[in-house]
Amino acid sequence: MAQLKEAIVERRAAQFSFLRDLVRTDTAIDNEQPIKSIERIAAMLELLGFEAEVYDVPEERCAAMGRPPISNIVVREKYSDGPVVALVSHLDTAPVGDDWTIDARAGKIADGKMFGRGVLSGKGHLAAHVFALLALRDVDAKLKGSIELHISFDGERGGSLGAKWMIAEGIAQPDYAIVGGPAQGLVLQSAGSMSMSVDVTGKPAPILTPEHGPDAADAATQALSRLFQFRNGLIAKKSDVPGIGAASMAIESVSGGRPGGGIPETVSFTLSRVILPEEDLKQVEAQLTNLIGGTVAHVQGARCRIRRTRLIPPMTLSREIEPFYNILKKEVANATGFQPKYLGVAYEHEGRHYKAADIPTMMYGAGPLDPIANGMQGPDEMLELDDLHVATQVLAQGLSVFLDRARV
Repeated sequence: MAQLKEAIVERRAAQFSFLRDLVRTDTAIDNEQPIKSIERIAAMLELLGFEAEVYDVPEERCAAMGRPPISNIVVREKYSDGPVVALVSHLDTAPVGDDWTIDARAGKIADGKMFGRGVLSGKGHLAAHVFALLALRDVDAKLKGSIELHISFDGERGGSLGAKWMIAEGIAQPDYAIVGGPAQGLVLQSAGSMSMSVDVTGKPAPILTPEHGPDAADAATQALSRLFQFRNGLIAKKSDVPGIGAASMAIESVSGGRPGGGIPETVSFTLSRVILPEEDLKQVEAQLTNLIGGTVAHVQGARCRIRRTRLIPPMTLSREIEPFYNILKKEVANATGFQPKYLGVAYEHEGRHYKAADIPTMMYGAGPLDPIANGMQGPDEMLELDDLHVATQVLAQGLSVFLDRARV
């Protein structure tokens, strides 16, 4: 352990440089040529002595989702036969926006922090993952099993072309997964999300004879009004897991009709619902379906079509992850001097895809306890460099214990 700590300190400046280069690489979701940035990151990993496997997502699949072609990266560090642990991060980021007070892609260091788009949302985690592996390499760790880096570029849009795609294709098949999270806390549960598309259909009619309806806009408006009332009641439905908060819902889009077109035949809207770990997925979907369908049915002749367009289940407790969790909990306490916080998160992350595939999963990384307060997806995003150091040490030492380092 002393050798690992020393190896991590010796590479501290190189780690800052690596993270700064990641920040300077444009991986925003509005980047029209993401492949060039992905190739650059693969080259950065290879310069550090890793073999970066680049997996191209089929172009037709990207096009169907309105995305330019993207790839994902896997690094495999095999020591011997044994379990495979994946360290998971995504490097795509939210757009920079206009309200930054500093250069969002400079990777400026000030007051013990690095500022830049993506330092919290993936890039800081990858820097911890890479340099934990390098420290294990520096001390010639004799481990049982393998450590993999799963680096995706679709995390900000739900992961369908990133982690979810790699798991479905068999590219990612670990026995355990650690997804980027806080450096001074451990996450075993998180909220999920479900999106639905609703098409309300009536009958077109001239503006002078609305009674010839039924009016799709009237039926849709009543359904939307009922949904907003329902949303207000969700505030009282709170998770027992600290950090997750209450269930919530948003109407994300509404469309239909045209100016001068009279009574519209169809009005469509989409909604997204946050699902708590304690909630039953089928009950949540049935409740929304019945609420919308029953309300539309009150407008005589109106019909509706309701489709679930996306489902990411909540991340729930897994007994299989407990031994690994206990090891990391001890290492966080050793590195920080206090017991780590147990909490959950409400935001989207790749871990939910791993857990949905029955892979024991937890969240730990270089982030803060409250990423929103540190600018995640907002202006002046910043990472505490001490948290980066703690995460690197905890991961290196925790992996060496879990994978049963042999003394030679």
